[in-house]
Amino acid sequence: MEAARHLNELDTRTLTKANLFCEVADLNGSSLTIDDLADLLSMEADAPGLRALLEGSQSETGYRIISGYILKEGSRLGPEDMLRRRGVAAEYISSALKVSRFIRGGDARLVAISGSTAYGSVGPLDDLDFFCVTSEHCAWLFITRSLLLLRIMRVFSSGFERVCLSCVIDEGYAESVFGKPQGALFSRDALTTIVLSGGGVYSKLLQMGIWMRDYFPRIYDRRTASAATPVDGPRASLVKRLLNSYLYHTVGRYIMLKSYIKNRKLALSGSRGMTFAARMGEDHCIFESERYLRMKRMYDSAYEGGTRAVAEA
Repeated sequence: MEAARHLNELDTRTLTKANLFCEVADLNGSSLTIDDLADLLSMEADAPGLRALLEGSQSETGYRIISGYILKEGSRLGPEDMLRRRGVAAEYISSALKVSRFIRGGDARLVAISGSTAYGSVGPLDDLDFFCVTSEHCAWLFITRSLLLLRIMRVFSSGFERVCLSCVIDEGYAESVFGKPQGALFSRDALTTIVLSGGGVYSKLLQMGIWMRDYFPRIYDRRTASAATPVDGPRASLVKRLLNSYLYHTVGRYIMLKSYIKNRKLALSGSRGMTFAARMGEDHCIFESERYLRMKRMYDSAYEGGTRAVAEA
Protein backbone atom coordinates (compact mmCIF):
# COMPACT_ATOMS: atom_id res chain seq x y z
CA MET A 1 0.00 0.00 0.00
CA GLU A 2 2.79 2.43 0.95
CA ALA A 3 4.66 1.65 -2.29
CA ALA A 4 1.53 2.29 -4.36
CA ARG A 5 0.91 5.61 -2.59
CA HIS A 6 4.52 6.68 -3.21
CA LEU A 7 4.20 5.76 -6.89
CA ASN A 8 1.05 7.88 -7.23
CA GLU A 9 2.82 10.85 -5.61
CA LEU A 10 5.77 10.41 -7.95
CA ASP A 11 3.45 10.20 -10.94
CA THR A 12 1.72 13.43 -9.89
CA ARG A 13 5.03 15.30 -9.63
CA THR A 14 6.18 13.85 -12.94
CA LEU A 15 2.97 14.84 -14.70
CA THR A 16 3.19 18.35 -13.25
CA LYS A 17 6.64 18.87 -14.72
CA ALA A 18 5.71 17.09 -17.94
CA ASN A 19 2.81 19.49 -18.33
CA LEU A 20 5.15 22.45 -17.81
CA PHE A 21 7.64 21.29 -20.45
CA CYS A 22 4.89 20.56 -22.98
CA GLU A 23 3.20 23.92 -22.35
CA VAL A 24 6.50 25.76 -22.80
CA ALA A 25 7.21 23.81 -25.98
CA ASP A 26 3.77 24.74 -27.34
CA LEU A 27 4.33 28.41 -26.46
CA ASN A 28 7.65 28.21 -28.27
CA GLY A 29 5.97 26.69 -31.33
CA SER A 30 7.37 23.19 -30.95
CA SER A 31 6.58 19.72 -29.62
CA LEU A 32 8.61 17.31 -27.51
CA THR A 33 9.38 13.69 -28.24
CA ILE A 34 9.23 11.03 -25.54
CA ASP A 35 13.05 10.99 -25.42
CA ASP A 36 13.16 14.81 -25.08
CA LEU A 37 10.78 14.71 -22.13
CA ALA A 38 12.56 11.78 -20.49
CA ASP A 39 15.80 13.79 -20.63
CA LEU A 40 14.15 16.83 -19.05
CA LEU A 41 12.62 14.73 -16.28
CA SER A 42 15.97 12.97 -15.77
CA MET A 43 15.81 10.14 -13.23
CA GLU A 44 12.07 10.53 -12.63
CA ALA A 45 11.21 8.47 -15.69
CA ASP A 46 12.84 6.60 -18.54
CA ALA A 47 11.37 6.76 -22.04
CA PRO A 48 9.31 3.49 -21.97
CA GLY A 49 8.01 4.21 -18.47
CA LEU A 50 7.12 7.76 -19.42
CA ARG A 51 5.25 6.62 -22.52
CA ALA A 52 3.20 4.22 -20.40
CA LEU A 53 2.56 6.94 -17.82
CA LEU A 54 1.31 9.44 -20.41
CA GLU A 55 -0.77 6.91 -22.32
CA GLY A 56 -2.32 5.74 -19.05
CA SER A 57 -3.33 9.27 -18.06
CA GLN A 58 -4.50 10.47 -21.48
CA SER A 59 -8.03 11.13 -20.27
CA GLU A 60 -6.72 13.39 -17.47
CA THR A 61 -4.04 15.29 -19.37
CA GLY A 62 -5.29 15.26 -22.95
CA TYR A 63 -1.85 14.24 -24.24
CA ARG A 64 -1.50 11.91 -27.21
CA ILE A 65 1.65 10.36 -28.64
CA ILE A 66 1.74 10.52 -32.43
CA SER A 67 4.83 9.52 -34.44
CA GLY A 68 6.86 9.85 -31.25
CA TYR A 69 5.72 13.43 -30.55
CA ILE A 70 3.72 14.40 -27.46
CA LEU A 71 0.69 16.41 -28.59
CA LYS A 72 -2.12 17.90 -26.57
CA GLU A 73 -5.71 18.24 -27.74
CA GLY A 74 -5.96 21.50 -29.67
CA SER A 75 -2.20 21.74 -30.26
CA ARG A 76 -1.25 24.09 -33.09
CA LEU A 77 1.33 21.68 -34.47
CA GLY A 78 1.30 18.15 -35.76
CA PRO A 79 4.12 15.71 -36.59
CA GLU A 80 4.34 17.05 -40.16
CA ASP A 81 4.82 20.59 -38.83
CA MET A 82 7.56 19.43 -36.49
CA LEU A 83 9.41 17.61 -39.25
CA ARG A 84 9.25 20.76 -41.36
CA ARG A 85 10.52 22.91 -38.48
CA ARG A 86 13.36 20.49 -37.80
CA GLY A 87 14.28 20.69 -41.49
CA VAL A 88 14.46 24.48 -41.28
CA ALA A 89 16.58 24.17 -38.14
CA ALA A 90 19.03 21.98 -40.08
CA GLU A 91 19.22 24.66 -42.78
CA TYR A 92 19.82 27.33 -40.12
CA ILE A 93 22.65 25.27 -38.63
CA SER A 94 24.24 25.05 -42.06
CA SER A 95 24.02 28.84 -42.37
CA ALA A 96 25.40 29.24 -38.84
CA LEU A 97 28.50 27.25 -39.78
CA LYS A 98 29.14 29.72 -42.61
CA VAL A 99 28.60 32.71 -40.33
CA SER A 100 30.88 31.30 -37.65
CA ARG A 101 33.76 31.08 -40.11
CA PHE A 102 33.60 34.87 -40.45
CA ILE A 103 32.97 35.98 -36.86
CA ARG A 104 35.08 33.50 -34.87
CA GLY A 105 38.73 34.18 -34.19
CA GLY A 106 40.13 37.43 -32.93
CA ASP A 107 38.35 38.29 -29.70
CA ALA A 108 35.80 35.46 -29.97
CA ARG A 109 36.26 32.79 -27.29
CA LEU A 110 33.01 30.88 -27.88
CA VAL A 111 30.61 30.94 -30.82
CA ALA A 112 27.43 28.89 -30.40
CA ILE A 113 23.85 28.56 -31.62
CA SER A 114 21.01 29.19 -29.18
CA GLY A 115 17.25 29.72 -29.34
CA SER A 116 14.83 27.81 -31.54
CA THR A 117 17.58 26.52 -33.85
CA ALA A 118 19.35 24.82 -30.93
CA TYR A 119 16.04 23.30 -29.88
CA GLY A 120 15.52 21.95 -33.41
CA SER A 121 12.23 23.74 -34.11
CA VAL A 122 12.37 26.91 -36.21
CA GLY A 123 9.18 28.83 -36.91
CA PRO A 124 8.49 31.20 -39.83
CA LEU A 125 9.45 34.30 -37.85
CA ASP A 126 12.34 32.87 -35.80
CA ASP A 127 15.84 34.29 -36.02
CA LEU A 128 19.10 32.35 -36.14
CA ASP A 129 20.31 33.25 -32.64
CA PHE A 130 23.97 33.28 -31.65
CA PHE A 131 25.42 33.03 -28.14
CA CYS A 132 28.99 34.34 -28.08
CA VAL A 133 31.62 34.81 -25.39
CA THR A 134 34.55 37.15 -26.02
CA SER A 135 37.81 37.90 -24.28
CA GLU A 136 37.41 40.22 -21.29
CA HIS A 137 36.81 43.87 -22.19
CA CYS A 138 36.28 42.96 -25.86
CA ALA A 139 32.50 42.40 -26.17
CA TRP A 140 31.82 45.55 -28.19
CA LEU A 141 34.87 45.10 -30.36
CA PHE A 142 33.44 41.72 -31.34
CA ILE A 143 29.88 43.04 -31.78
CA THR A 144 30.95 45.93 -34.01
CA ARG A 145 33.22 43.77 -36.16
CA SER A 146 30.57 41.05 -36.49
CA LEU A 147 27.78 43.48 -37.41
CA LEU A 148 29.95 44.99 -40.15
CA LEU A 149 30.84 41.55 -41.51
CA LEU A 150 27.19 40.46 -41.44
CA ARG A 151 26.16 43.60 -43.32
CA ILE A 152 28.68 42.78 -46.04
CA MET A 153 27.56 39.14 -46.15
CA ARG A 154 23.93 40.19 -46.61
CA VAL A 155 24.86 42.10 -49.74
CA PHE A 156 25.95 38.87 -51.40
CA SER A 157 23.44 36.44 -49.91
CA SER A 158 19.90 36.62 -48.53
CA GLY A 159 20.61 33.64 -46.28
CA PHE A 160 22.00 35.87 -43.54
CA GLU A 161 18.96 38.13 -43.02
CA ARG A 162 17.79 36.20 -39.95
CA VAL A 163 21.15 36.17 -38.11
CA CYS A 164 20.89 37.74 -34.64
CA LEU A 165 23.65 38.20 -32.07
CA SER A 166 21.12 37.62 -29.30
CA CYS A 167 23.64 37.18 -26.47
CA VAL A 168 27.21 38.48 -26.53
CA ILE A 169 29.08 38.59 -23.22
CA ASP A 170 32.73 38.78 -22.28
CA GLU A 171 34.44 35.99 -20.36
CA GLY A 172 34.41 37.78 -17.03
CA TYR A 173 30.68 38.44 -17.25
CA ALA A 174 30.05 34.86 -18.41
CA GLU A 175 31.89 33.39 -15.42
CA SER A 176 29.99 35.61 -12.98
CA VAL A 177 26.66 34.50 -14.48
CA PHE A 178 27.39 30.78 -14.80
CA GLY A 179 28.99 30.74 -11.35
CA LYS A 180 25.71 31.34 -9.50
CA PRO A 181 22.21 29.82 -9.89
CA GLN A 182 20.13 31.42 -12.66
CA GLY A 183 17.10 29.17 -12.71
CA ALA A 184 15.70 26.28 -14.75
CA LEU A 185 15.17 28.02 -18.09
CA PHE A 186 18.72 29.41 -18.13
CA SER A 187 19.97 25.88 -17.37
CA ARG A 188 17.99 24.34 -20.18
CA ASP A 189 19.13 26.97 -22.67
CA ALA A 190 22.78 26.61 -21.64
CA LEU A 191 22.65 22.81 -21.91
CA THR A 192 20.88 22.93 -25.30
CA THR A 193 23.43 25.29 -26.89
CA ILE A 194 25.17 24.00 -30.05
CA VAL A 195 28.86 24.90 -29.87
CA LEU A 196 30.51 25.85 -33.17
CA SER A 197 33.89 26.94 -31.79
CA GLY A 198 35.39 27.37 -28.33
CA GLY A 199 34.45 24.03 -26.77
CA GLY A 200 37.00 24.51 -24.01
CA VAL A 201 35.39 27.76 -22.86
CA TYR A 202 31.95 26.14 -22.96
CA SER A 203 33.18 23.20 -20.86
CA LYS A 204 34.68 25.59 -18.33
CA LEU A 205 31.40 27.50 -18.01
CA LEU A 206 29.41 24.27 -17.53
CA GLN A 207 31.82 23.14 -14.83
CA MET A 208 31.35 26.48 -13.07
CA GLY A 209 27.59 26.03 -13.41
CA ILE A 210 27.36 22.69 -11.65
CA TRP A 211 24.17 24.02 -10.01
CA MET A 212 22.46 23.29 -13.37
CA ARG A 213 22.70 19.61 -12.54
CA ASP A 214 20.04 20.12 -9.85
CA TYR A 215 17.54 20.84 -12.63
CA PHE A 216 18.59 18.50 -15.45
CA PRO A 217 21.13 15.93 -14.19
CA ARG A 218 20.86 13.58 -17.18
CA ILE A 219 21.49 16.34 -19.74
CA TYR A 220 24.19 17.99 -17.61
CA ASP A 221 26.11 14.72 -17.19
CA ARG A 222 25.94 14.05 -20.92
CA ARG A 223 27.17 17.54 -21.89
CA THR A 224 30.07 17.40 -19.40
CA ALA A 225 31.08 13.78 -20.06
CA SER A 226 33.63 14.73 -22.73
CA ALA A 227 34.77 18.13 -21.56
CA ALA A 228 37.31 19.96 -23.72
CA THR A 229 40.31 21.58 -22.07
CA PRO A 230 39.91 25.36 -21.77
CA VAL A 231 42.70 27.63 -22.93
CA ASP A 232 43.29 30.97 -21.24
CA GLY A 233 42.39 33.92 -23.42
CA PRO A 234 44.63 36.92 -24.11
CA ARG A 235 44.45 39.96 -21.87
CA ALA A 236 43.04 43.04 -23.56
CA SER A 237 45.46 45.94 -23.95
CA LEU A 238 44.63 49.39 -22.61
CA VAL A 239 43.89 50.56 -26.16
CA LYS A 240 41.39 47.73 -26.64
CA ARG A 241 39.71 48.49 -23.32
CA LEU A 242 39.30 52.15 -24.21
CA LEU A 243 38.02 51.34 -27.71
CA ASN A 244 35.60 48.75 -26.29
CA SER A 245 34.21 51.38 -23.90
CA TYR A 246 33.88 53.91 -26.73
CA LEU A 247 32.02 51.41 -28.95
CA TYR A 248 29.64 50.55 -26.11
CA HIS A 249 28.66 54.21 -25.77
CA THR A 250 28.29 54.73 -29.55
CA VAL A 251 27.34 51.46 -31.23
CA GLY A 252 25.43 50.43 -28.12
CA ARG A 253 23.38 53.63 -28.21
CA TYR A 254 22.61 53.03 -31.90
CA ILE A 255 21.47 49.45 -31.18
CA MET A 256 19.33 50.63 -28.27
CA LEU A 257 17.64 53.22 -30.51
CA LYS A 258 16.99 50.62 -33.24
CA SER A 259 15.54 48.26 -30.61
CA TYR A 260 13.21 50.96 -29.33
CA ILE A 261 11.97 51.77 -32.85
CA LYS A 262 11.42 48.10 -33.68
CA ASN A 263 9.53 47.50 -30.44
CA ARG A 264 7.30 50.50 -31.15
CA LYS A 265 6.49 49.13 -34.61
CA LEU A 266 5.71 45.69 -33.20
CA ALA A 267 3.45 47.16 -30.52
CA LEU A 268 1.57 49.36 -33.02
CA SER A 269 1.08 46.40 -35.37
CA GLY A 270 -0.49 44.35 -32.58
CA SER A 271 2.52 42.06 -32.19
CA ARG A 272 3.29 43.05 -28.61
CA GLY A 273 4.16 39.44 -27.78
CA MET A 274 7.15 39.69 -30.13
CA THR A 275 8.66 42.70 -28.39
CA PHE A 276 11.95 42.31 -26.56
CA ALA A 277 14.16 43.89 -23.92
CA ALA A 278 17.77 44.87 -24.58
CA ARG A 279 20.20 44.65 -21.65
CA MET A 280 23.56 46.27 -22.26
CA GLY A 281 26.79 47.08 -20.49
CA GLU A 282 30.44 47.33 -21.45
CA ASP A 283 30.74 43.56 -20.96
CA HIS A 284 27.43 42.34 -22.39
CA CYS A 285 24.62 42.82 -24.92
CA ILE A 286 21.61 40.54 -24.39
CA PHE A 287 18.20 40.52 -26.07
CA GLU A 288 15.29 38.83 -24.26
CA SER A 289 11.94 38.51 -26.01
CA GLU A 290 8.62 38.84 -24.23
CA ARG A 291 8.04 35.17 -25.08
CA TYR A 292 11.30 34.24 -23.35
CA LEU A 293 10.37 36.23 -20.23
CA ARG A 294 6.98 34.51 -20.12
CA MET A 295 8.62 31.09 -20.36
CA LYS A 296 10.97 32.08 -17.54
CA ARG A 297 7.99 32.92 -15.32
CA MET A 298 6.47 29.53 -16.14
CA TYR A 299 9.65 27.67 -15.18
CA ASP A 300 10.12 29.71 -12.01
CA SER A 301 6.52 29.10 -11.00
CA ALA A 302 6.82 25.34 -11.47
CA TYR A 303 10.16 24.87 -9.76
CA GLU A 304 9.42 27.22 -6.87
CA GLY A 305 5.77 26.42 -6.36
CA GLY A 306 5.36 22.82 -7.49
CA THR A 307 1.77 22.31 -8.62
CA ARG A 308 1.34 25.99 -9.48
CA ALA A 309 3.18 25.10 -12.72
CA VAL A 310 1.58 26.84 -15.65
CA ALA A 311 -1.61 28.39 -14.38
CA GLU A 312 0.05 31.39 -12.77
CA ALA A 313 2.42 32.21 -15.65
